[in-house]
Order: sequence, then C-alpha cells, then structure tokens
Amino acid sequence: MEENYQSMRKLQRELPLSSNMEERKGLRLILFPMPLQGHINPMLELANVLHHKGFSITIIHTQFNSLNPTTHPHFTFHSIPVELSRTEASTNDVMAFILLLNVKCFEPFSECLARLLSDDDQEPVACLISDLLFSFTQHVAENLKLARILLRTSAASSFVAYAAFPLLLEKGYLPIQESRLEEPVLELPPLKVKDLPVLKTKDPQKYYEAVSGLKKAVEASYEVNSLYFVKECCPPAFDQLTQLKLVLYDCYRWDLLTQLLKKSPNLESLVIENKEDEECVKDYGEHDRYLRNVLYSEHRWRTTESVPICLISHLKTITIRGFKGYPHVKKVAKYLLKNGKVLTKMTVNNDELYKELMLERGSRTCWVELV
Repeated sequence: MEENYQSMRKLQRELPLSSNMEERKGLRLILFPMPLQGHINPMLELANVLHHKGFSITIIHTQFNSLNPTTHPHFTFHSIPVELSRTEASTNDVMAFILLLNVKCFEPFSECLARLLSDDDQEPVACLISDLLFSFTQHVAENLKLARILLRTSAASSFVAYAAFPLLLEKGYLPIQESRLEEPVLELPPLKVKDLPVLKTKDPQKYYEAVSGLKKAVEASYEVNSLYFVKECCPPAFDQLTQLKLVLYDCYRWDLLTQLLKKSPNLESLVIENKEDEECVKDYGEHDRYLRNVLYSEHRWRTTESVPICLISHLKTITIRGFKGYPHVKKVAKYLLKNGKVLTKMTVNNDELYKELMLERGSRTCWVELV
C-alpha cells in the first residue's frame, strides 16, 4: 500500500503546474473512497492526476474520516449520511466495519449517484471509480448503466494472495496456524504463510468469503458498457494480459475491442460474448430502426490502421458466442481469423458464421469449430 502511495506522490510531483494542465475534456469522473486513511490518500492522488489530465472530479464520501473540501478546491464533494451506532463506528474489527459500510452505504450512495447522473447542468459522467472494498457499487453501476473502475490500494503481492484465497483455504494454509508461519506457500512463491494478508476478525469465514469475491469484482469492473468512456478514456497498456473475456452489449460500438487488442500485445486467449440490451430497443423507438441501425449495420466495426501485435505473434484461441449472424459480427470474426497468424482455434456458435469463416483462415494451423 505504501509503495503504491509513494508512486502516486512521485507522479504528482512530476506533473506540471496547473497553468499547464491539459485541455478540459468536458467529462466528469465520480470517485468513492473507502473512509480509511490508507485508502483515501491514494484515491485523492489519483483524483489529482486525472484532474490534471482534463477531467472534472466529483468525490462522494461518508462522514467517517470525513474529507475537507477546502484542501481540494478544484474538486466537488458530496457527503452521504451513513447511520452507524457509536459501537459500530468505533469497532476495532476492520473487516466487520467494511462489511457494515457495504450494507449501510448502499441506499444513500445509490441516491446520490443517481442524482449526480441526472444533473444536466454538469458535464456528462464518464465513469465511477470506486474503492475495491466497496463491492456493492457493482450492482449500483450496472443498474445505472455506468462504467465502473476499481482502485486497489494494497500492494500487488496482497492482491495475488487475495485472488488465491479459495485455493489457500483448500490447501489448508488458512486459517493461519502459529506452527506453520515459516512454511512456504508453494503455490505463491516466495511468500510464506506469515506473509499472507489476513485481518484479525471475529468472523473469519465472512472475511474469507469477502476476499474471495474481490477477484470476481475486478473481472466485473471490466465489463465496460459506456461509449463515452471508450472514446474519451483510452485504456492503459496491458502488457502482462494473456487472457481476456469481453462482454459487449447490442447498442455499443466495438471500439473497446479495437483498443484492447492494440493495448494487449501478449494476449493469447480472447472470448467475445454478446449480452442483449432491452433498453437499446426502446432507445430506437421502432424495432425496424433497431434492426437497421444496430443489428444489421456493417459500420459498427472499424478495422485498425495496423494489425495489433497480439494477432501477429501471440493470440492462439478465440471464442465468439452469443451472437447471431449479423454483418458486423461477421466482419469482426473474418478480420480476426484472417490476421491471426498464430491462431490455432476459433470457436463460434452460429452455423451461418461458421460456414463463412472456413475460407478466411490466415494461419494454416488454425481450425474453426462450431459448438
């Protein structure tokens, strides 16, 4: 955590003065920090960096460890009421406090976020950036159709251990036993049992369940369904990413796939899945317009100027499922198959698409499978 915080401090010091800030983007980001000092500081540092990059910043916070708006006059602050008893607010059981906040914050946070999204006097909201420990924000963001990014403030080694908690429980490393503190965790070298990030709590089982859900929360946060976000907030480089599952809704362009292919040079496995969006039909008013402009439009996929590196050198398996034989889907599949020079297998679940793909292979070793 300290390492991440110091990195952000260094980045902030290297930023030019506000007079040299980048042009305003006309977009607002909403941040929601966990009210623990080790979580608040990194979130504020991130807010400073993003503000310098041209985004307007709105911060939603609770009355616990409350933020002082006068120290950040360039941000907009909204405090939400969270009702906790004196005993609940003063507990030393950090995990119990976090779980309780997830319950108590749900309603006031949902109301505050909905109000901010409906404010036509402010810039459009590009996305929500929430602390990883606020797991309930996934449900709220999905209901409001808002893209969500999670900020993890702990060290990378801690997150690796958190993601492996189900395995650690299965192998008997957890709960931690005093007699095994110096024992190496064979599945997570070079960690020892004493290095595992475990909080003291009265209910260890709830803690293990909460931590096991962190990995799923991170995966869910990448189901980005905001076209505003794709256009205005280019994703960072994912140099270490080897497996990607991308869920796309009917109404949104495929710009995100283009961006991620370019940003993931070592990608080896790709899954593209369709999720129907009932609201999309309503937006177009008439079903015929929906079919013509969304499902049967050939212009929803734009090929890249140059073939992404991952297609030329690393991408070996591609799965496309949930889609019917729409023209834009055929264009995507044909492009991937033709330019995938090291592809070994492409799997589709549409007979019409399967027949057209049999003539498009760019790799002699690739075979197309219909499931």
